[in-house]
Amino acid sequence: MTTHVRFSATDALDLLEWKHRIFDLYRDVRGAADPRAAWLHWRETRNRLYRDHPQSPLLPERRRQFGGCDFYDYDPAWRVTATAVDAERSLRELAASSGGTFELGFDREHRTVVLDFNFAYHPSCSYNPAWSCPLAPAANRLPLAVEAGERTSPPTAATPSPGRADGSA
Repeated sequence: MTTHVRFSATDALDLLEWKHRIFDLYRDVRGAADPRAAWLHWRETRNRLYRDHPQSPLLPERRRQFGGCDFYDYDPAWRVTATAVDAERSLRELAASSGGTFELGFDREHRTVVLDFNFAYHPSCSYNPAWSCPLAPAANRLPLAVEAGERTSPPTAATPSPGRADGSA
């Protein structure tokens, strides 16, 4: 089922401002000398944006009571660095959480993207069914539990209270 939401010019400007804040946040994180301090800054900024920003993916009734996401403790063992390798231009369709697809074209593509799992988080579409997110292709899925980053399943309209990511309470 597709959810249609009215999206005004003000919403578009707010979303652009949200994206600028996120870009600035990741620039700050990449430039930080202390990875743990960068992680704390990332968590605090993200929680503040989710609680206060007009383009937060949190449903409006959840924002007022949002106290922040539950995260695993910082663990330097989950920090990984890698080198990105350019590939030929390609066009790909990725499945979307809304049931459709995203068609993405790349002039340069990373063969493998390795992230610092301490920064792992639930995508916006898991907080709000009005958002649509590309789903990770099978090659990007791991055969192990990642006990780093955001710990709990986020609340959605279908799940009024958060639970553990594995479905347990």
